[in-house]
Amino acid sequence: MKSKFKISECPSDADTSIVKEAILAAENYPVTIFSNDTDILCLLILHVANDSIFQEVILTEMTKKKSMQREYYKIFDIIKQSGDATSNVILFAHAFTGCGT
Repeated sequence: MKSKFKISECPSDADTSIVKEAILAAENYPVTIFSNDTDILCLLILHVANDSIFQEVILTEMTKKKSMQREYYKIFDIIKQSGDATSNVILFAHAFTGCGT
């Protein structure tokens, strides 16, 4: 039986590798990334904003509490709600705040 899922593991601090894999995969099918890292969120906002083909890229937290449902964030919706200007300044704002997680 052929699997419906492709799993890519990027060990250690592999933010750019994770986003690169997600963007490549999103050209063909919906992608869900499991991560708590804001670096990944910022990179996704930057890349998804530049191409509407990536409308089905979703970010969710790595872990969740047993009593709570997992929350999913559609990157394209985040961009629409926050405005197009967000993607223009997201990397600067993130670097300026010094936020890494």
